[in-house]
Amino acid sequence: MSAVAFVTLILVGLAVVVIAGYLIVIGLALRRIDAALETVVTSVEEIPYKTQPIPGIVDGVDKDLGDAAGLLEGLLRSKAAQAREDAPPRGARVAASSAVGPDNLW
Repeated sequence: MSAVAFVTLILVGLAVVVIAGYLIVIGLALRRIDAALETVVTSVEEIPYKTQPIPGIVDGVDKDLGDAAGLLEGLLRSKAAQAREDAPPRGARVAASSAVGPDNLW
């Protein structure tokens, strides 16, 4: 075998080893990218499931607030009725015991 053929075979072998090394590095990088993309895809797939119950929760909160508003309105009406009953009639004189003094601040 001539020296030129031998050098050519060595250079071709060296080129194959270098190309194989680059392909191995690229393959390892693609595995890391694949793992990162799998994490991202899993997170993105969870978004519809995590946002799905929001309308149901809002409806429940709306119903609870409506019930609370009704209870508060009823309480306000009963307190107003009680205040009307406890209030002295118009034109009546206030008794001295209800005046503000050291024993009766309110």
